Formats: sequence, C-alpha cells, structure tokens
Amino acid sequence: MDMPSNYKAFNVVEVKFKGSRKDFYINYENHYLENGELVAVETATGGYDIGHISLTGELVRMQLKRRHVKPEDVSKKILRKASTSDVDKWKAAKDLEWETMHRARKLALDLGLACSSRI
Repeated sequence: MDMPSNYKAFNVVEVKFKGSRKDFYINYENHYLENGELVAVETATGGYDIGHISLTGELVRMQLKRRHVKPEDVSKKILRKASTSDVDKWKAAKDLEWETMHRARKLALDLGLACSSRI
C-alpha cells in the first residue's frame, strides 16, 4: 500500500529477546528493518544486547498505546543490524546457557537442594 507523500515513517520498533521479553527502541539512523531481523540494541548498563525485530511501523504505535507508553518515553536506541560477529557471540552464549543450567541443577541435587524444573 502506498503511503501519502508527506508520511513520515514511525521510528520506534519493538524488539523481542529470549524468554519472550520485549521492549521498544528508537531507530535513530532509520535502518530498513524487517520482522525477524537480528539487531544490536543498547542496554541500561551501557553494553549491547541482540534481539529480533518483532514489530515495525504503525503496529508499534498501536502497541505503545495499548501498553500505555508514550513514544517520547522510549529512550533506548537500536545501535545497528547485528553483524556476523554479533550473531556468533550470541549463539555461543546461548549454547553455554544449556550446559550451565544442567551443571547448576546437578550441583543443586548433589547438595540436596530443591531444584525447580522451570527456569
């Protein structure tokens, strides 16, 4: 669908992270982003995180309204599209999570601590 000639694209996107966490980020540099694309976003601690674009455009405006968030309150930025190096580090960290979880459960069992199967 063609947009009016004076239409300015909405520059806030929704990004989904592991564990179904989602947050809103400003696309300051107006990267062309599609749903499912991996991006590097800034964190509150000054680092960066990798997530998938889950919503763009006017759907984000509707989601902000639904969650009672004002567009001007969104302050975190999309840093860049995820590079190959970013994706490799992200996958390596994800792979380590599984091993670490099992090691922690084994330690808890060895120590006789109650272990929850939900993490």
